[in-house]
Amino acid sequence: MVYSLPTKASTAFPPILVEVQNKVDDKFLHRLVKYASHLYDEYGVDPIVLTFAIHPVPLQVMNKFITSAAAPFLKNSACDGWAKMNFIMDATTIEESLTITPLPPLAALAHVFFEQKASLMELDLHDDPTIMALYEVAKEAFDNQVTKEEETVDALLKTTSYSTRQFEKIISATEQDEVDIACIKQYAADGAKYASAFYTKYQDQGSSLSSSPAPPSSSSSPALPSSSTTDLDWAHRFVTNRKNLGVRMNWAKCFEEGLREGHFTSYANSKSLKAMYHKSLASQKNQ
Repeated sequence: MVYSLPTKASTAFPPILVEVQNKVDDKFLHRLVKYASHLYDEYGVDPIVLTFAIHPVPLQVMNKFITSAAAPFLKNSACDGWAKMNFIMDATTIEESLTITPLPPLAALAHVFFEQKASLMELDLHDDPTIMALYEVAKEAFDNQVTKEEETVDALLKTTSYSTRQFEKIISATEQDEVDIACIKQYAADGAKYASAFYTKYQDQGSSLSSSPAPPSSSSSPALPSSSTTDLDWAHRFVTNRKNLGVRMNWAKCFEEGLREGHFTSYANSKSLKAMYHKSLASQKNQ
C-alpha cells in the first residue's frame, strides 16, 4: 500500500510505503528496495517504508535493524539511496508496548495484524480504543462479504474455540502458586460478554440454520486437547468442533487457522496435513 498526500510529494511529506508481509527474509528485503525505487521514479522523493511482519522476523534478518528513536516498538535499518526511513515491526518489537494503556495507535494496529483474530473479543486487549475502532472499520468494510449462514457457522466455530481457550485460561490461573481471583473473574467476564454478544447477534437466525447436535454430557465427552498441544492435537480439535456443529470438514481452513496460531509450520500444505492426520488415526486404531 502506498500513502501520499494529494499535493505534490516532497522531502517534508514523502510517500509512505506500507507492507504487510507474512514472511520477512532477505529476498523480501531486496524486493522492498525495488518497491521503494519505483516510488522514487514516480514521485521523485525517497519514501518512508514501514513493514508489518506477520510472523516474527528471523534473528539473522532482525539483526540488520536497530531500535528506532521514533518509537520503542519500531526498528529501522540503513536505507541510504532508496528510502528516507525504513521501519519494521513484528510481535517481538511491540511486546513491551502492549502493557501501555491506552496502546500507542501504531502498536495497536500492528497487534491486530499480528494476532489475526476475526472477532474483537478474541483479543486480550479488546477494550483498547484504537483496537475497537479498527474492528469497527473492518466490520463496515466486510459486512456484506459473506452470507448470513456462512457468517453464523464461522462465528459458531470461533465461539467454540474462544470459549475453550477461556476455560483453559481459568483452569491455568487456578493452578498457579498464587491464585489471582481478579484475573480469573476477568477471564470469566470476558467469556460471558463474548457469548452474550454472539447470542444477541444471531438469535434471530437460529431457525434458518440446520440444528446442531446437543453438547455431549460430561460423562461421555472426550477431553479436547489443550491449545498448547501438538499440531495433530490441534487439528483433532478443529475436526471435532466442526463435527459437533454438523459442518463439513474444511482442511484448507484448518491449515490456514492453524498457521495463524503457530501450528503446521512443518507441513507444506493442507493436503499433507490431512494425510498425516488420517495416518495418525489409522496408527492409533491399530494399537
